[in-house]
Amino acid sequence: MPFLSVVWSPRDTSRFLLDYHSLLNPLQGKGKESILAYLDKVGCIQFDPLNVCGKNADLVLQSRILNYTPSVLQEMLYSDRTILDGWDKMMALFRADDYPSMSRARYEISVQYQRHYPEIKEHLEDYLKVVREDGPLSSLDFKEDKKLDWAWGSMRVAKAALETLFFSGKLGVHHRVNNRRYYDLMERLLPSELLTRTDPFSDDHQYRRWHIERRIRSAGIAGFGIRDFWYGIVHSDMKTIRETVKELVHEGIILKIGIEGSKRDWFIPADAAQSFTEADPELFEDSPAVLLAPLDNMMWNRELIDLLFDFRYRWEVYTPAARREYGYYVLPVLYRGKIIGRCEPVLDRKAAKLVLKGFWPEENTEMTDELIEALRDMFSRFCRFHGVKKMVTVPGLGRTYRSLLKGITCA
Repeated sequence: MPFLSVVWSPRDTSRFLLDYHSLLNPLQGKGKESILAYLDKVGCIQFDPLNVCGKNADLVLQSRILNYTPSVLQEMLYSDRTILDGWDKMMALFRADDYPSMSRARYEISVQYQRHYPEIKEHLEDYLKVVREDGPLSSLDFKEDKKLDWAWGSMRVAKAALETLFFSGKLGVHHRVNNRRYYDLMERLLPSELLTRTDPFSDDHQYRRWHIERRIRSAGIAGFGIRDFWYGIVHSDMKTIRETVKELVHEGIILKIGIEGSKRDWFIPADAAQSFTEADPELFEDSPAVLLAPLDNMMWNRELIDLLFDFRYRWEVYTPAARREYGYYVLPVLYRGKIIGRCEPVLDRKAAKLVLKGFWPEENTEMTDELIEALRDMFSRFCRFHGVKKMVTVPGLGRTYRSLLKGITCA
């Protein structure tokens, strides 16, 4: 076993990371139970509203769950209510059972909102009363047009008040229409047993230990190279986070490792390292190709991905078009334990088809017959994921790749 040593090779570390995230041999999960099992391991999946070729959470799950469609997650969120919208690492989706554990984060975020925007405080009870009487409602159901300065610019009072009540835990998301939240009282959405369960942590230190360990488990491998990795852990600056990680390492809950080629310390769940058995490469020789989400838990640390897979990835949605190296919403392609390239699929909803605008294999990727077949299968599954009949390519893709990837359907 390579994990008896303090310093791991990039190859061994990449195998661990892929196995941890159910991607060493993808598409082995089936149904809602597998989704909940993955959330039990990683805690949360980052939410992002952009929907160029699927929202981030759906893209995360389609690479792991066989025959996954977005309707499955919608059912779990807004019918079963086994999963919640909330704040963890940025906006995220997590198990409803975690609701009591996040109470300090909800309270602190609510306090910060009202501290930074005191003019909103006087409106909260009024909006809460209206939702109590007439909910579920969205901000569009309120006709007041008064605006105030908000975190992301000028915002209508109704939207700001409902958002504050949501982050405080008084309102929850009843359903969404596209990205618009329709709110209702949280007491009408979750069972009273869960809502009345007390905060399980006796003080901020105990909460911090839990949330920092949870964040490391969310990624599988964590480091201190990027500050925003640790966002959402309240009452914690970087000094405190470092001290808490050191404490968890000392107690054997978290394992500190080195990775060949990196000067940083890296941290992984100790039990995950102990239980990992490196798979025989022959066991995943027929492993399918899958598209990875831009904000996939495995992709949270781009420096680590570069180190382990020799793959440099930048999500270019916030990059001006003239400065983009690849495209607006580009997805990495994983195949047999390697990230072999990237592509830019776009869903054309009006024409009910998938459009492949770009495909860029890595320099060392050989376009074998097996890989081409795996890519065609991957895009066919992606069509089924979106419920469209076919994928088409654009002239800018180039003659070679247009020929290799032509005629792909959902069949």
